[in-house]
Amino acid sequence: MDHSNFRKLVLKDHCLFRSVNILNYNEPIQDHFLPGTGKIYFTFYYGSAIKLVESDKRVTPEKLVVEPVAKSSKLSCSDNLKIIKLELNPQRWFQITKIKAKDCNSKDFDISIILGHAVVNDLHTKFKDLENPGDVIQILDRDLGNNYNKWTQSTAIDKIIFYIFQKKGKISIAEIINKFNLSKSSLYNYFNIYIGVSPKFYIRLVNFNRTLVKCLNGDKSLAEIIREDNYHDYSHFQKDFEQFTGTKISKISSLDNPMLRIMLQNTNI
Repeated sequence: MDHSNFRKLVLKDHCLFRSVNILNYNEPIQDHFLPGTGKIYFTFYYGSAIKLVESDKRVTPEKLVVEPVAKSSKLSCSDNLKIIKLELNPQRWFQITKIKAKDCNSKDFDISIILGHAVVNDLHTKFKDLENPGDVIQILDRDLGNNYNKWTQSTAIDKIIFYIFQKKGKISIAEIINKFNLSKSSLYNYFNIYIGVSPKFYIRLVNFNRTLVKCLNGDKSLAEIIREDNYHDYSHFQKDFEQFTGTKISKISSLDNPMLRIMLQNTNI
């Protein structure tokens, strides 16, 4: 039985946020897989959350964190847990934190460092009992709207990220360089600053997430999906699967959970 419920609001025209997601776990959970999606997130935590991150390190999240692009983790709680997750385009990381993404791609950022503890605590309290995603975005627009302009300035990588998602990760580095008239070194430098991983890794991640959803849906055989998503062969898909999930393909069904479905439900920019 699924002891959780969630609400999602896709924001097509918002200047900063792409979606608002509210998820309630009503019973304890153990090591629910959370993928790196190619996006970043503002995430509010309520309850006894524990995250298993790289090197099998377990951490207790702050009340409000910014989660980086490529980080996957596992989530546990011993009691009821509520999470509010706001999705942003990945290049917003550097604009918000002013930290080069490459230097912080494996841990969450405590945004109270920027906003102040009083602002974060106030938002955390206001959202505690809210279940309507529309109410969340209305309050954020009112309380944080004065930051939006500096957080959404155009960057050199905006069109590149949009193009990668438009192509569903089925694209080469050479194609990007040619289309946007860039040198390879400039492209990699942009990704170090704004995204935190190499463009090759990022492209693989975007493509893999779409493949993972198809695998979990079970509508086609694995062989059909691998061919459809341009994997050279099974071993190439296996390499991506193990790198991005930390799990063997034989255990793919164990990855499925409501939060993963929320995070991968809208895979566009």
